[in-house]
Amino acid sequence: MTNTRIALALGLLIGIGAVHPASAGALYDNLGIEATTTPEVISADPLYASFSTGASSAVLTEVDLLLDVAQYAKSGTGLVTIGLYADATLAPGALLTTIANQVSETVSGSTVVDFFLSSGYDLTADTRYWIGVTSSTTSLNWDWNQNTGGTGVAGEYSYSDGVAYDNPGNGPFEMRIPVPEPATLALLGAGLAGLTMSRRRRI
Repeated sequence: MTNTRIALALGLLIGIGAVHPASAGALYDNLGIEATTTPEVISADPLYASFSTGASSAVLTEVDLLLDVAQYAKSGTGLVTIGLYADATLAPGALLTTIANQVSETVSGSTVVDFFLSSGYDLTADTRYWIGVTSSTTSLNWDWNQNTGGTGVAGEYSYSDGVAYDNPGNGPFEMRIPVPEPATLALLGAGLAGLTMSRRRRI
């Protein structure tokens, strides 16, 4: 391997490391705020929370939710479906992609569960989306509070029982929508492009 290819490979690895969630931004994040209200039981009714992209597009790779066991159960597992939905005028619309199909771990108390997409989903700028949580079997809850603190929380909505509630009316539900920063995505792309060019020159 030539020095040029070694440098390109190192640059690519650095770019990949920079996209790790620890260095990512967030479109929505209120996980650091204590849940002080009675959580909603997911199996009672589909639950949804909205978030918006703002002026820049983004790539959705992960959704983190604060889940809790139902008050009548000491622990609970069950199939839970996490989905990304379009906005239909302050209500969840069409399903855009399924993020995860189940929670297999036993939850004790309140636990942040990370759901990863099998591939990133491109989010359009200046667009509202909804995260939906549905289940007919689980005893899990989705924790919420009545505080608009956190990133991207004010001006968004929660949705349950067929009704949209502006934050902090009947929410917001506790979640984090981390996204890679555009600069790190560009760095990763540049590394891939440079490595490809190096290979073509050798042919």
